[in-house]
Amino acid sequence: MPVLRPPNSSSLFTFRAGEWAFQIYNDADVPLFVRGLSKFEPVTDPTMQDDSDIDSEGWKSELVTAQKLNINFEGLMKGEKSGGVVTPDPGAALLRAKGKDKGYDNIVKARYWRTDDLNEAFEHYFAVKWTDVGGSNEDLQKFTGTLSGRGKPTAIAKPQAPETATSILVNPTAISLDDSEVFQLQVEDNNGINRTAEASFVSGTPATATVSSSGLVTAVAAGTSTVTATLGALTDTCAVTVV
Repeated sequence: MPVLRPPNSSSLFTFRAGEWAFQIYNDADVPLFVRGLSKFEPVTDPTMQDDSDIDSEGWKSELVTAQKLNINFEGLMKGEKSGGVVTPDPGAALLRAKGKDKGYDNIVKARYWRTDDLNEAFEHYFAVKWTDVGGSNEDLQKFTGTLSGRGKPTAIAKPQAPETATSILVNPTAISLDDSEVFQLQVEDNNGINRTAEASFVSGTPATATVSSSGLVTAVAAGTSTVTATLGALTDTCAVTVV
């Protein structure tokens, strides 16, 4: 009788290891892609306990009693250039800042998912280890690190690409702030999708109120200013009054 053999594998599709998307949430709970990644490697590290006994005839037996999730990552620091200034990628910059902090300020909320047909998508909290990788004057700025999972990750549906926006709305449309007060603006498109992380912001009167690249308004001096949010060719405004 012939020995059972598996079918020929020449027609099988091999999945690529790098088909991952990764986002971390900023303080406004807006997810930001971390750009420049060249490696993203989720690894489960089991805790093994010996459960053999005197009847095991000298053969060991082990049981997994706990699982630990780590994600190893590597990449290159990248950014957008505007007006002769290169602004580091906001997602990578936030992850780097977290990795250089300690305690609960080191913790990030993140989500990651396969971009191919493997059905894997998770949201989780991580402690961040970040290392800037040095080099010679001919090297590019690299980084490496580990995300150390805190407990069990939550399975989620794969995030879907937003439908094409035809209009955006800044929320709220008007705010009143005291001197030095800050306020986070939100931007939604006509599909109800939060587009704050993708929008750019400009204050019409920075001497009255400034606005960060993420839409955080800071009151500077009494007066009024108009903050304009832009998403591609779409714009909307928020009237800011500083009292």
